[in-house]
Amino acid sequence: MELFEKLFGIEAERVQASCIVMPFVPKVVLQEFGVNRLTRGKLYGAGNGESFTVFHTRMGASFTGDAVLSLSETPCRELYFLGTCGLLREVPGLKIGSLVSPSRCYAQESFTSLLSGLSEPERLTTPDSLLHRALMSAVGEGEIKEVTGISAGSLKLQVEKIGEWRERGVQVVDLESAAFFAAARQIERPAAALMVVSDIVGEIPWDQESDRELVSGSLRTAARILCEIIRKKQRD
Repeated sequence: MELFEKLFGIEAERVQASCIVMPFVPKVVLQEFGVNRLTRGKLYGAGNGESFTVFHTRMGASFTGDAVLSLSETPCRELYFLGTCGLLREVPGLKIGSLVSPSRCYAQESFTSLLSGLSEPERLTTPDSLLHRALMSAVGEGEIKEVTGISAGSLKLQVEKIGEWRERGVQVVDLESAAFFAAARQIERPAAALMVVSDIVGEIPWDQESDRELVSGSLRTAARILCEIIRKKQRD
C-alpha cells in the first residue's frame, strides 16, 4: 500500500481535479456534497463526490498544511477550504452564521510566540486571486463578505490578542487557513477559502447551543455554493 493511501484511505490516482479541504465534516455537509461516507486513513479521511474530492484533515495548521502538501503528486488541480472562524467584533453584515472569504490572512500559528507575548514577523498569506474572485461572485452581492483574517495557534489565547489584531484590521480568526494558502502556493495549486462565522471571540463561544443550527445551516449553504462553483467551472 502506498503512503498516500495509508494516510488518506484512498489511492492517490482517485483524487479528482477539484478538492475541498475541511478540518471537520458534519454529516449534513457531507450530504450536501453527495458523499455517502469518508474512507479513513491513518491521519485523514477522504471521499469522492460527483465532481470533486472531500478531505477531512482534522483541526490545526500542521494537519491541514501537510494534507495539502501531500496532494502535489495527485490529479488535484485546485483547492477550496471550508471551515469556521471566530469574529473579532460584530458589525453590520458580519455576525454568527455569516459567510466570509479571506482575501488575506496573517500567519501567527506559533503557540509559543502567542504564550510568550513575543511578536512574530507579520507574514501574510493570500488565496489565488482568480479563484477568490470566482468565489466572491458565485452568489448575490454581499452574501459572502470579503475579510482580513489571522490564523492563530491557540483557541484559549485569542481573547487577549483581540485589541492587537483589531488594530491590524483583522476581522476573523481561525486555525488553518494561513497554512492552507501557504501549502497550496508551495505545490502551485490555486486555492480559496470559504468560512462560516461560528463565534464572537471573548463574547459568544463557538459551542453555544442556540447558534448551532444557524452555523450548521450556513455550512450547508457554503457547501452548495462550492458545489455550484465547481460544476460551473467544469461546464465552462
